[in-house]
Amino acid sequence: MKSRLVLIGNGMAGVRCVEEILALEPDRFDITIIGSEPHTNYNRILLSKVLQGNTSIEDITMNTQSWYDERGIVLHKGEEAVAIDTGRRRVRTSAGREVDYDKLILATGSDPFMLPLPGADKPGVLAFRNIKDCNALIEASRTFKRAVVIGGGLLGLEAARGLLNLGMDVSVVHIHGYIMERQLDPTASEMLRKELEGQGMRFLLEKQSERILGRKRVEGLQFRDGARIETDLVVFAVGIRPNVKLAAASGIETNRAVVVNDYMETNVPGIYAVGECAEHRGIAYGLVAPLYEQGKVLAKAICGRETEGYAGSTLYSQLKVSGVDVFSAGEIRESGETVSITKYDGLRRTYSKITLEGSRIVGAVLFGDTSQGNGLLRYIQRGADVSVLEEAESGGAASGVEYAATMPDAETVCSCNGVKKGALMSAVCEQGLRTLPEVRDCTRASSSCGGCKPVVEAIIAYALANGAEGGARKRPVCGCTDMSHEELREAIHATAADAAGSAHAGSVGTALGRLGWSTAEGCGVCVPAVRYYSALAGAGRGAVIKPYWHCGGSPGDGSARIEASPGLLAERAALRDSVAMSEALESRLAGVVFPTNLAVGVSASPLHLAGTLAKDLGLAGAPGGWELYAGGSDGRRTAGAGGGAVVRQGELLLSQLKDEDALEISLALLQWYRMSANYGQPVGEWLTELGLVGVRERLLHPSNRQLLLAELGLAVTAGLAPEFEMAEVFADE
Repeated sequence: MKSRLVLIGNGMAGVRCVEEILALEPDRFDITIIGSEPHTNYNRILLSKVLQGNTSIEDITMNTQSWYDERGIVLHKGEEAVAIDTGRRRVRTSAGREVDYDKLILATGSDPFMLPLPGADKPGVLAFRNIKDCNALIEASRTFKRAVVIGGGLLGLEAARGLLNLGMDVSVVHIHGYIMERQLDPTASEMLRKELEGQGMRFLLEKQSERILGRKRVEGLQFRDGARIETDLVVFAVGIRPNVKLAAASGIETNRAVVVNDYMETNVPGIYAVGECAEHRGIAYGLVAPLYEQGKVLAKAICGRETEGYAGSTLYSQLKVSGVDVFSAGEIRESGETVSITKYDGLRRTYSKITLEGSRIVGAVLFGDTSQGNGLLRYIQRGADVSVLEEAESGGAASGVEYAATMPDAETVCSCNGVKKGALMSAVCEQGLRTLPEVRDCTRASSSCGGCKPVVEAIIAYALANGAEGGARKRPVCGCTDMSHEELREAIHATAADAAGSAHAGSVGTALGRLGWSTAEGCGVCVPAVRYYSALAGAGRGAVIKPYWHCGGSPGDGSARIEASPGLLAERAALRDSVAMSEALESRLAGVVFPTNLAVGVSASPLHLAGTLAKDLGLAGAPGGWELYAGGSDGRRTAGAGGGAVVRQGELLLSQLKDEDALEISLALLQWYRMSANYGQPVGEWLTELGLVGVRERLLHPSNRQLLLAELGLAVTAGLAPEFEMAEVFADE
């Protein structure tokens, strides 16, 4: 018998979560959705395009009625859930319907915030939040010609643009000194204001509304400073308020929104929350990408799949405001702890500001040209060093199709839907798609907020021009060859029998000759790379692990290897046996060759005394089990291929791991890295290219993990020699 799943809310976040559930377990649940609007699921973000006359309701509909019917989903449209009986696990609707559930998801979204002004109940005062509001504004524009929009944020500006398109005279009232202050800095905001004034908008800044004037209907708006403006229509676009009334009345914990843990669970068993109505670690998100990320975690939790949980999101916006491209992410306001790099082009009307904390990239604002937005978002998410910007500029500035050519296939283009460049290239080159709508319908890229549309269009153009060969422009190993690392690896594997030999110069020289090298002896960059790939192919010998035990604690503890006894562990408040784990890793990795110097840290507690967060791979003991970190760097080691010393904190890959799982997953991760990374490529860079989520999901799959471990077992028996790069294992106890 199927379990009964009920979703309250038929919006973007809730329905996307259902889609994720169906992808994991299509036959597990009988699903019922209760939606207060008399429509199927639609893209609320694109509602402003309907108001502006650029599209129709049908165009922004995401799931038609047939979609629900084909999947056996019962949809109750135009009914509001009015009560939840958590004891009997039953929902009652405004139509008197009672629906039983085993699992319940709250996705009630948000309501527009209506300022409590005197006169706010008069005819002509409207919000802009749903299809009903959109139709009311369109109808009002047929009779009235003057409109005031209260709110200079994104929603207010989009509403104002729509009303302009409808032929109305529009003024935007904003309480702050510059518009879109949450997404833009003052310079970008001023540039946007001038653009919008050129389109016909007027702005009244630093104005606090006091009352709405008029007898029978709206005639004007009065401000606290005594000034007035005549108008026929007042549109509130000052923000949203999470809809928690139903949850609070049902005994579910609420704060600003419905309080959830990392698995999107509320305090009531069997009830979850997702989307704008959910509050995670004190934050209620209003952007679509975090809500979709929450939906993926919730789908796994409900389906009983292993998941590390939702850890929060980097806030960013990549938008087109009235035809102007803007992007912002991370920390955009300067403080005593930050500095910024700014560029302004008055001729092209473009502007960029990158915010740094120390040498770490923590935020960015782009205006006019947002083609670099996805790359900057990636830097911000990993806290990249500012040197990556210098490296990018050394190759010359690129935009549009040129920028698309430089993007790796593993780079995420549409963050809302997790679509990578490789998927877009495949849609064009392998499936024969040629237009943005075709690619959007196939991959979902640009189907949500639409901010990535310029980059998607550039990738489509690049794919059409370059065909199946249009991957990221290859980078030769060095000046001795045109081969990339991938091509060199494949060539050596293909000719492993003929290229067999030791790591001595003569055998390498023979290999270089067969590979068509321009120099007979190679150079300091390519010779070690050839040796490494030959070792992987069985033509050379492996490397050894150099055990290095770093002892944390107070001065005087010494720097020698420590055998951790139970008494010593208790004395140091350790939660896990770091020495035993280090010994297990050392024994399994002895004799294994890696692309570059590798450091592994094992800490018995969350104090990270072995520098766990700044190692290529780090294990830290925690109350629930081991925490696994990957991709860190302390900046003291440099990559074998000449990379710079970059300080980087490792990413939390998994948590709550048992001893055997922590060991297996760590070994599988390192085996995957050594077999697929380029020579000299650090773990952090490799992890970024593959994507944290993809790596995590592969490692959690038992059969994938066992295959990698089997490959590692073969590598350990391949013979030992100390010519190649070393891995160091650190323990703190």
